[in-house]
Amino acid sequence: MELIKLKKRILIIGDSLCLSRNKPEIVGLTDTWPYVLNQNKEFEIIQLGIGGAAIKTLYDQAQYYEGSNPEILIIQSGIVDCAPRALGWLEKEIINSSRLLSFIVNRFMPINLMRRYRGLTYTNKANYKKNINEFIKKFSKSKIIFIGILPASNEYEKLLPGISNNIKSYNKIIKEEIINKGLFLNADNIPMEGIMSDHHHLNAMGHKWLSEKIINMIKKEELN
Repeated sequence: MELIKLKKRILIIGDSLCLSRNKPEIVGLTDTWPYVLNQNKEFEIIQLGIGGAAIKTLYDQAQYYEGSNPEILIIQSGIVDCAPRALGWLEKEIINSSRLLSFIVNRFMPINLMRRYRGLTYTNKANYKKNINEFIKKFSKSKIIFIGILPASNEYEKLLPGISNNIKSYNKIIKEEIINKGLFLNADNIPMEGIMSDHHHLNAMGHKWLSEKIINMIKKEELN
């Protein structure tokens, strides 16, 4: 009797770049790259997606998915962590807790100047590296594919001075830490037409491009 080949279980953990959205442009659920992967009869997809989440938040929630025992773990995280910020997490929470403080900051503080010279990010490089290795330890039985942070356009660099260098630095960390455990999916050659007008989310074309890259990588590395 011929044995039935079981599906390959894939756990996807990511921020808003793996989710559908309605602004600044519309991407429906069926256009997202996790949905496209889920249509492959060889894959069983489990997904954790949290909009606006830094890698620490994603790691903390990953404990609830560890028991799924995925054969492949795909992570998409980094832009939230590495983007230049005028304020840190705690400062932002304190300011947002008060209408008056929020008004003063938004009205009078030189946010762009502060962002340029304070050099803050929500996740510093040391903690970003630490969280990647925590993922590796938690999912030691899984093959990991870590999707690189999308490249910054010239327009994005003008809006957030320093974002280009930050993306390169954090992508370097991903590549160096994941090399012995999994695969780094370099997104540097994504067509800029595949990125939304906010300069960091994927439109339908971008999701299609990424889904094809992932599927090709899985097949090439014989992960399926």
